[in-house]
Amino acid sequence: MCTSTRHIICDVAELAPTLFGLWRYYVVARPLDETNDVARRLRALAEDKRDTELHVIAHYALGYTALCMANLGDARTNLEQGIARYLPAQRSAEIYRTGQDPGVACRAYLGMTDWLLGYPERAQSRIRECVELAEELEDAFSLAYALCFPGAIVSETCGSDSNTVVERGLDVAAEGGFSLWVAFGKVHQMSLRFEDQRSESALDTLRESVVAIPQMGVHINTPYYMTLLARAYRQAGRIDDGLEILEDARASLEARGERWWEAEIQRLRGELLLSRSAENATDAEFCFKQALEISRSQEAKSLELRAVMSLARLRQRQGKGDDAREPLHDCYAWFTEGFDSADLKEAKALLNQLS
Repeated sequence: MCTSTRHIICDVAELAPTLFGLWRYYVVARPLDETNDVARRLRALAEDKRDTELHVIAHYALGYTALCMANLGDARTNLEQGIARYLPAQRSAEIYRTGQDPGVACRAYLGMTDWLLGYPERAQSRIRECVELAEELEDAFSLAYALCFPGAIVSETCGSDSNTVVERGLDVAAEGGFSLWVAFGKVHQMSLRFEDQRSESALDTLRESVVAIPQMGVHINTPYYMTLLARAYRQAGRIDDGLEILEDARASLEARGERWWEAEIQRLRGELLLSRSAENATDAEFCFKQALEISRSQEAKSLELRAVMSLARLRQRQGKGDDAREPLHDCYAWFTEGFDSADLKEAKALLNQLS
């Protein structure tokens, strides 16, 4: 038993689950540099105890925190190590039953990381693996998480059948009473509905869904979800509303340091400025170049491709197609897979137009 008046836990057996619980709170609500400190303490404890199960938890915590902070190389390394150390005999470990299963989570977040790094097929394969593992474990909470959170994001970014993933996830989440996964899935469901209907009611419901998550005290993915709303505002011609929500996304990003979607915030700001007026071309170009610089610094190849395409389309409208083609060609040529994904098909079509 611990008798410290400052809640320092003396029993190492108590420290691991307490630290993991603290990390789980920090990752949704606190600045990510603080979150990373807790993840590092988990790793130090795992190394001290030589505890394989705790190593899995530490790699999961370090990997997801690194993903959120856009340290994609560190994210991939830790998530791959978490998968490698996750053994079937450990699946009933008590610490694994706190939240979603870490084997499912490591595969799911590795899928998001792979997409950002420029590997769409690998990303979708990781999502299939994590869903299959959740089904094998008969773990409804982990299944709802995999479908409504990373699965929905990877499906949306790849331009694959998001609706099937989201609707199944919402069914599982609603049946289990998993309110957070319902909230996450609802954002994607409403985004898809707006894409289909383009109605004011669908747009209002999407806005309500995005706003509802921070009101729950959960701030992960806030910049990403806000860009879904900004994109919808642009499609609806509500440019000022779109720019305003991107300012909110930027504020959330700066408050927590969640930078994995930073390049896309800048790119969409440029697209909204152009939608407002062609006279904003200089400011839009600055946004696209910022997005390009950010994505390259993060080695986020998929977001680099989006920024290059936005810049190429601007050059094309300015009658400078020759200047646009080479950077787009070079970026497109880097990819080795995922040529059926939405972004790569769009890039190929744009290259053909510029030829």
